Amino acid sequence: MQSSDGLINTESSLKEYFHHALSRQSELHRLDIADHTLWYLTNLLHNYSRSEQFFDYHHEPAHARCTLTPLADYYQRAAEAESTHERRLHLQRLGDVAMFISGMFSQALNKRVVGVSYYVSMGETAYATLAETAGATNREQSQAAIFSDLSERFASFVDVLKAVGSKPEKQTTEFETLLQKVDEWQRTGDPELANELRCSGILLDLDPATH
Repeated sequence: MQSSDGLINTESSLKEYFHHALSRQSELHRLDIADHTLWYLTNLLHNYSRSEQFFDYHHEPAHARCTLTPLADYYQRAAEAESTHERRLHLQRLGDVAMFISGMFSQALNKRVVGVSYYVSMGETAYATLAETAGATNREQSQAAIFSDLSERFASFVDVLKAVGSKPEKQTTEFETLLQKVDEWQRTGDPELANELRCSGILLDLDPATH
């Protein structure tokens, strides 16, 4: 998607990159993925490519710090929520974080006491609850279909995300490397980084401050 000055917007090209990668890996894994589920996962990767979306920020008197809230805390917040809307937000956050971490950082989880199976179980439960408790509106029923699909095939989608995020032959994370370069370019405007990203298929607006 082009910006007003004729150049490709970074965020749009990243979203297209994720959409293409997810679609391709779904085919390779012989996973028939509905379009609305594909776009949900595309938006999930795109949104969580920004640290401020993925981490929880706490503004303290001396400084701001970011943390990753444990899944059990999201579950507790959902259980203690004062409204259905708030409860669903916490459950969706739980499911999304579980999906993202178990898919993109599974190798790191394998080295911890709490492994991938825990994240998969928590994510499945969160999405299943969202599907089962959806309201009668068209929007919530559409969301229910997505959440039901994510819950029933959570582990399969995790495998697809693993493939999107890694190069098996090098045991490196293409996803992390790409986003680190984009993040650094947005902070510094380094022309050499911009050239590297263009060679990777990520075209940028000239002014990183606009992002």
